[in-house]
This record gives sequence, C-alpha cells and structure tokens, in this order.
Amino acid sequence: MPAPRHFHERPNRDGSIRLYWRPSASLRKFGFRDRRLSDDRSRALAECEAHNREVDRYRLTMAQGVFDRARPGTLRHLIAAYKAHDDYLLLAPSTRRDYGHRLEIIALRIGDARTRELKPRVVQALKRSFAATPSQANHVLRVFRLLCSFAVREGIMADNPALAFRQYRERPRRQLWRHDQERRFLEVCGPDLALVYLLAVYTAQRQGDLLALPWSAYDGEVIRLEQGKTGALLEIPVAARLARVLAETPRAGPLICTREPLRVPGG
Repeated sequence: MPAPRHFHERPNRDGSIRLYWRPSASLRKFGFRDRRLSDDRSRALAECEAHNREVDRYRLTMAQGVFDRARPGTLRHLIAAYKAHDDYLLLAPSTRRDYGHRLEIIALRIGDARTRELKPRVVQALKRSFAATPSQANHVLRVFRLLCSFAVREGIMADNPALAFRQYRERPRRQLWRHDQERRFLEVCGPDLALVYLLAVYTAQRQGDLLALPWSAYDGEVIRLEQGKTGALLEIPVAARLARVLAETPRAGPLICTREPLRVPGG
C-alpha cells in the first residue's frame, strides 16, 4: 500500500527512523510546516492523513468566493473545481494570481454556460470579444485551454474545444537601452529605484523575488535566494558595481528594497 501524500521518513544515525508529515514547497508558502509524527507507524500514517485532510479543507476554502454557489454543470462550477485542485493551488503565487484574474474574466463572460455546450464556436466568440487587446485575448485563451484540459482529464468534458485556436500575433517587445540612456535614467530616478534596477540587471531575477529579498540573503559577495515561481535555490555572485551600491544603501529594514513611494523627478 503506497504511503499517503507528504509522508516522509528520516533515518537517524543509530539506524532508527523518524516519521514526518512534510508539505511541498508550494504549501510552505501558505504557512504549512513539517510536523513530527508518532514513532508508531500505523499511528503516524493516520496522523499524516489527518494533516492531508486539513490541507484539503484549506484548498476548498481558497476556492470559495464568486464560485462557491455555482450551479453544477456550468463553467463557473468547473472553475471552482479547478481552483480547489493541486493544478491551481500549487502554482507559484504570482501565477496563481494571474490565472485567478483570467478565470474571473472568463466567468463574467460565459460562466453560466453549460460545460457540455462549450464548443469551438463559444471559444471563437470568447476570443473575438478581446480582439481589441490581443495580449489579453492570448492570456485568456491560454488559461481557458488549461481549464478545459483539466476538465478532460477529470472526466468532466469529452474533449478540449480550445485546442485548435491560434493566438493573436503580438509584436515582439525588443527594446534595449544604450549606455547613455541607462546613465540618464540613473541620474533622475532616485536611489531607491536605482537599487531595484541594478539588482534586476545584475541578478536577472523576477521583480517579486527582488522586492522580497532580505539583507540576510547577501553576505557581501553572494546573493542567495529561492525563486518564488520555481522554488530553485540560487547563489548569484555580486558584480562590483552592484556591491558598491549595496554598501552605500542604508539598512532601514529587513528588506533590501524598501518599497518607498516612487518620487517623480522635479515633482
């Protein structure tokens, strides 16, 4: 019989075993932590299942909101099921927020449609309703396609009506700053924004990870961080230019970036 979710064994030096309920990295972001289980294996398995039920209740609570009273068989009800599933809940927080926003848009447009009525013509109408904003249309279509794939896998729908649709063509965003443009920006942006900019340039990390970066992650030579989206642990050597700026930055709080309101030059 397979072990339940999040059940882990840790060997001791004397050969004995410690048993733990160990949440995934994504669940840790919701506040769940390792819990020591009883040494008796049968009791430990029961305790592990109890912790899993606690997680499941938490997921159902997260899925509530505008979808909690959705009629069974509707797209809105399908969205509620998806938002209570690991496919959604274990996404990185920023991705989950983005998907949640697109799902609310979809629900407002066609949330009362019956899932059995979700044919390609419905997808075409949804796509065309965003034709004036191709980027928005593409984001909504991607999330809708994922939602329908989830429904097919769960046996809610027979096929995915969104698979055949191409995205709108978007103009590539390729804008590079020359050295003189960067210099002019740094001359007027103020020290707070300059610090954020240089961190981004010299670490190539996402905005959310940089804004949450504590001083404790920097030892004077290396920045150590865990990516919020992937969970990857990185050690990034700090370039001399960034090191000088960090050395000159007052440590006004636990975070490197203070998130002070942006000051408009000349304002």
